[in-house]
Amino acid sequence: MKKFLGILLVLVMCMQVGSNIPMGYAEEMRADKAAMVNGRVTQAEPAKEKISLAGIEIQVFSSELDRSISAADLEVYNSTYEFSIFCDEGGNYSFVPPSKDYAIAVNLTSLPERTGITEEVTLLKQGEKLPEIGLCPIARVTAQYDEGQMVARAYASDGTELHALCSESEMDTGFAYLMKDGVSTRAVSASMEGIRNLESVSKGMQINVNGVCVDTPHVYDLSKMHLSERIDLLYSLNILSEDERRALYCDLTTLTSEESGLPCGTELIRELEKNREGNKEASDEKGDTILRSHVGPYLKEGLMNVDIGSGNYYYQIHYEAGTGGPDASVLASVVTAVRDVHNFFVNHGFRAPRKPTGETYYHIYLISGLAGYAGATVKQDVTANTAASYIELKFDLGEQYGTVTNQVTNVFKSTLAHEIFHAISYTYRDSMPSWFSESFATWAGLRYAADGSVADGYVSQYLPDTSVSPHDMEKDSLMQYGFCVFPLTLDMYNGGISTIRKIIEATENTSNGYTAIQKGIEAANQSYTMAGEAFNHCSLHISKPTVFYTMATSGWGEASCVTRSDTESYTVTGDAFTSSRHGYGQISSVSKTLSISVRRNAGVLGTGLVRIKQDGTTEVVAPASSTNSLVTYVIHNYGTTYRKVIFSLVNGSTSADNLNCTVSSTVN
Repeated sequence: MKKFLGILLVLVMCMQVGSNIPMGYAEEMRADKAAMVNGRVTQAEPAKEKISLAGIEIQVFSSELDRSISAADLEVYNSTYEFSIFCDEGGNYSFVPPSKDYAIAVNLTSLPERTGITEEVTLLKQGEKLPEIGLCPIARVTAQYDEGQMVARAYASDGTELHALCSESEMDTGFAYLMKDGVSTRAVSASMEGIRNLESVSKGMQINVNGVCVDTPHVYDLSKMHLSERIDLLYSLNILSEDERRALYCDLTTLTSEESGLPCGTELIRELEKNREGNKEASDEKGDTILRSHVGPYLKEGLMNVDIGSGNYYYQIHYEAGTGGPDASVLASVVTAVRDVHNFFVNHGFRAPRKPTGETYYHIYLISGLAGYAGATVKQDVTANTAASYIELKFDLGEQYGTVTNQVTNVFKSTLAHEIFHAISYTYRDSMPSWFSESFATWAGLRYAADGSVADGYVSQYLPDTSVSPHDMEKDSLMQYGFCVFPLTLDMYNGGISTIRKIIEATENTSNGYTAIQKGIEAANQSYTMAGEAFNHCSLHISKPTVFYTMATSGWGEASCVTRSDTESYTVTGDAFTSSRHGYGQISSVSKTLSISVRRNAGVLGTGLVRIKQDGTTEVVAPASSTNSLVTYVIHNYGTTYRKVIFSLVNGSTSADNLNCTVSSTVN
């Protein structure tokens, strides 16, 4: 009979995991000694005489067969902690087993220093002999950072991989910088040229595996980052000061959007605006120029009013008049787009953008050669919680409009909808985090243009590392735009645009993005009652691109996966609203059964989700069993019908570092 249990030991890859259950085995239990079972922790030579085994904790779990699972070749157990016993100096221990089937596990926090164990948790039936548990000195430790996550492993002298706990700490050595010419330096110039030529930044780290330490650098690769991303990263690492960051932001506005990596300049201008308000005595002519109030950006300015219906001229478009400017047919296309975007959102119940005090129109400026970003929505009252604004839009031949078609492009329509949605949002509240503002505005552009390709570049920034929390997206100017996949999930699968409207309306009473999403979902009265549940649903779809949203394109790719072996244990941690994907793959002529279990700490809201890729299509698989702490998935015909499995772990909680679980898999 094949068996599987999800009470599993943690490989040394974990950060700070361990069972700390204070209960002890009650010695006063009166039981016939014949009913007791005897176990032993053994030592490998030559350390047998050097290590005392007294105090090693053996945890005992009662395990009950889940009879709701009707699989002839599989037994799935739900397990409950019962008690702990402790080894004597020789490693011996005894206990009266539970009346049901049971499992034993070693508490890794109780192991002697510089040692690890080889065996995983063992499931036993009444009358079965306890297996010996091997304790070995740690002979070697390896450690490296993979996609920002530390992965450490410990080995015995014969190469056997050991289970133990580990932690990491920064070494007080400062940062090291690698430049494009291969030169390594201990300092970097806070100039655009210095940032442009920077390849990587590294910080020394020490990894401690149960008392055995190894030093390894944590390397931040900047080679594929846009300049804005580099500036944000260096600022988050406290390498750049606030003044240096602001000066570099000013320099970004002189670059093209391709160089700077800023598709939307709203957050850039807001940062400069806030800094100027906080430092009114500081003179910054460049910053003041950027934050100008428009009186017309051209010597020969043309004006055109937009009728949004029934003779209501709501917007006024400012454009370059005369030679070199857009012709009348192109401008007519702009007017149509502005009218359509306005009515698209207003007819769905959103407020219209607020006109500046004393103004007849809301102003939109079409700016030829606008550098640094494709569009920006500039708030005109920095002291108000809600405020009027105006919009700048890049308007160059080719990207934004064509002379052959005499029409604006989908890129322009998407940018226009993105910026108008910012202006709409300002009528509710202007103090939302940038990840919230930009992800929902990018959703608006994608939703209106009905063209997934306009978001290809943004989404491709998010999918490779879905373990980055929205809060940390503030440090990555492109990733927060790619997080539009979440509001798109809310739209497509949780009530439509009305749910998005409820979320934006909820911002009137909170500046917390998570809270606004939660309250908006509740107000929409949809099937999901928690923001985390909706994010879990999002994680399903970014795991299976073949059936991604109707708006998606092949350019969106697939969310990254960590390749795992079929018989591996590992630990997963995650900040708020993060997901981690793990891929299993096998091609076999013999049908196998893959079992994956995830054990979550009490109160953790992280949820495991499995999807199977079958001949290019995908399926969602429900858990075979689930308790408060243990979820088990079973995939039959693994290796034949189903050759790839993507296992997704999600922290749908709004609390940081709330995803903390261990995963193990077996194949039979």
